[in-house]
Amino acid sequence: MTTNSWFADEEFWTASYPSMFPQEDFFSGWERISSIINFCDFSGSAVLDQCCGPGRYSVPLAKQGYSVTGVDLSAFLLSKARDYAVQEDTNVNWILEDVKTFKQPDTFDLVINMYHSFGYFDDPADNQRVLENAFQNLKAKGVFVLDIVSRENFARLLQPTNSRTLPNGDIMIKKASVECDWNKLTVEHILIRGEKKPAFFTMQYWLYSACELKALLQQVGFSRIAFYGSFAGDPYGFDSKRLITVAQKE
Repeated sequence: MTTNSWFADEEFWTASYPSMFPQEDFFSGWERISSIINFCDFSGSAVLDQCCGPGRYSVPLAKQGYSVTGVDLSAFLLSKARDYAVQEDTNVNWILEDVKTFKQPDTFDLVINMYHSFGYFDDPADNQRVLENAFQNLKAKGVFVLDIVSRENFARLLQPTNSRTLPNGDIMIKKASVECDWNKLTVEHILIRGEKKPAFFTMQYWLYSACELKALLQQVGFSRIAFYGSFAGDPYGFDSKRLITVAQKE
C-alpha cells in the first residue's frame, strides 16, 4: 500500500480504530458540537459532515434536531457510525463516497470537516477540491468549519515517537517525521497484538498554516474567515493545540 492511499485501506481503520477513536472522544463530541453551534453563527438545519468517520459529530448534531448527511470513504467506519446512530436512536443520511467527488450544490447550511480529516490526498489539487466542494455544497450565507492541527501546532507539540496501551491490551506505537520542508507529516503505526504478528501502517498528510488555509479558502470563494484555538472559541495563538477555521459563503 502506498502512503497516498492509506485512508482507503479498511485494514488500517479496523486495526487502528481503538487508538484513533477512543470512547472518551465520543463523549467530547457532544460538547464540541454544542460549542461550534454557539460560535459559528449559522442558521438553518441541513448539515454535511465531511469525512464523518464513526459519526462522533454527525450523531450529536442529528440528536439535536439537525438534518445530517455524513460522507466517508470507509465502509467499516460507516458501519460504526450506523451502530452509533441506532444506539442514540437518531437518523443520519450515511453516504459511502469520496469527499472530493461528493456534490450536492447549494444544499447545506453548515459543512463540517473535523478531527484533522483534511490534507490526506497526495495531490494538493485534490485537497483544494475538498474545500471547493464544501463551498459549492453550502447555501448562500452557509458556514464551513474546518478542524485541523496546523503546521504551527505540530512544530510546537510534535513528539517523534509515542506509544499507547489500548483498552484491549494491544500497544500502538507511532513514529512521526516531517518531510518536504515541513509541508508533510508521515506517521508510521506499529500495532503490537500479543502473540500475533505486529501490524504496520503508514499515514501521510499535508500540513497547513493558518495563513495558507486562509489563502486556499479565499481562492475557492469563502469570505469572513476566522480562526480559533479551541472549540470554546478561544483566540488562535501560541498556546493553541488546534486550528478551528470558520468561513462563510456570501
